[in-house]
Amino acid sequence: MLRKGVRRVIGDGRATGIWDDPWVPSEMPTTLTRPKFLTFTAEYVCDLLVEDGSRWDEDRLGVLFDEDIRQRILSIPIDVDLGRDRWSWDLDRSGQYTVKMGYRNAMMETWGQFSLGLDIDEEATTRFWKRLWKLPIISRYKVFLWRACRGILPTVESLEERGMDIDELCIMCNNAHEDVFHALIDCPELQLMWVNANFDYSSRLYHANILEWLVVEAGGWKDEQMAFLAVAVYHAWERRNKKKFANEIIKVEELWPRVERMMEEIQVAAFTDARNVMELPKVKWEKPEYPFMKLNVDAAGSKSGGGAMGGLLRNSTGCCDGVFTSCVRFPSDPILLEAMSIKKGLELAKLKNCTHVLVECDSRLVVDMLHTPCDQASSLNAICKDILRFTTTMIPEESLSRKVCDMSKASGDWTTIEAIKPPSPEDTFTGAVKVNGFAVLLRNWAKVSSSFAEIRGILNALHNHMAWSINMRRIIIESDSLQATKTITE
Repeated sequence: MLRKGVRRVIGDGRATGIWDDPWVPSEMPTTLTRPKFLTFTAEYVCDLLVEDGSRWDEDRLGVLFDEDIRQRILSIPIDVDLGRDRWSWDLDRSGQYTVKMGYRNAMMETWGQFSLGLDIDEEATTRFWKRLWKLPIISRYKVFLWRACRGILPTVESLEERGMDIDELCIMCNNAHEDVFHALIDCPELQLMWVNANFDYSSRLYHANILEWLVVEAGGWKDEQMAFLAVAVYHAWERRNKKKFANEIIKVEELWPRVERMMEEIQVAAFTDARNVMELPKVKWEKPEYPFMKLNVDAAGSKSGGGAMGGLLRNSTGCCDGVFTSCVRFPSDPILLEAMSIKKGLELAKLKNCTHVLVECDSRLVVDMLHTPCDQASSLNAICKDILRFTTTMIPEESLSRKVCDMSKASGDWTTIEAIKPPSPEDTFTGAVKVNGFAVLLRNWAKVSSSFAEIRGILNALHNHMAWSINMRRIIIESDSLQATKTITE
């Protein structure tokens, strides 16, 4: 199990074998294959670094590895502050292994293969799951209904399927074999609860499985009816357990009134929370004050692996002074890509001789890591520390280097924060590239894989065009890919 997620994080590279340890980023940690002939000694990762250990020796990498492996290695930030190499849990961004994360990843394959053997529409089932998790009730009831639909409650039938020898009937009616549907829905001792309900649940009589019933019938229900059902089956299971383990009997007549009281408490709590929530002001992109430049970056992963990133550098008048775009084969994690886009944006700012830079991105996690550096052995932490080191070489004064990493406007969601200034009506026309809408364009990259090359070609042409250096406001693009043009103009 550990082999699926454990990987070496490179510090000085002296304790990690090139051919013996998993250290190159991949979907699953693996070791590299040693070439039959080596033109120079290369046993440890430090042998692949330049003399001072600050960066990779690209000439050596080109001799030893193919282009794919070389690009993966170059994507690894050298964490010189880490000192010795460390082990990291690659399946969590913190790099730390916990029993909870280990169990979750160990069970992912099992859960993915789990099937109830029901002949129900897959799209309808997906819609049901999405609706379930959005119900206006506390998570306890939603998780319980999910478990009931999956059939993973410890009923007599479920325990027998796991190899336990339990020769018992339903503890409530003592007249039928106990499976999940019987225990929560079909038991004769529960029927009065459904009769007393404020909603019509009579369609349960035509089904024998909870998931099948809800996928087929609940599409016409209001969210309130489904929320009441989730609370009702929870109390039905609680009643069953109290009788089975504590010999405590709760009358069936008391069940629905309990459900109503609980729903009233939930609604009152939700109303109180809604009144106490402060309405956040709408945040718009603002021009930086002179002498600052503002760097806006964004990134997105690709379904086929890797991802794309880009950014705009604008001055105190709001005009674009520079732009960058980049595609990488690895990583595909959007959080890592966001951090890498910040580093590339700062490199662009340095080329433009900027001394005062404000950075805005939409990843709160990256912002927090930059504000509070730590010693975690993770790829994200290594990239963030590399960014902080770069700011010290970019701007010697400590006060200014701190301002470079002032990313106070990160919200984690472009839909709730207008971080890109919208173009004025005179700047928008058919076939035009919305220069100020760059972040939205990057989000579309991951959705239009067939036109990815066309989009990349357009942006590279813009990147190399002199228009950027003279602040042209209008650029007309002609392309033979209708989908690519449509994606950009949207």
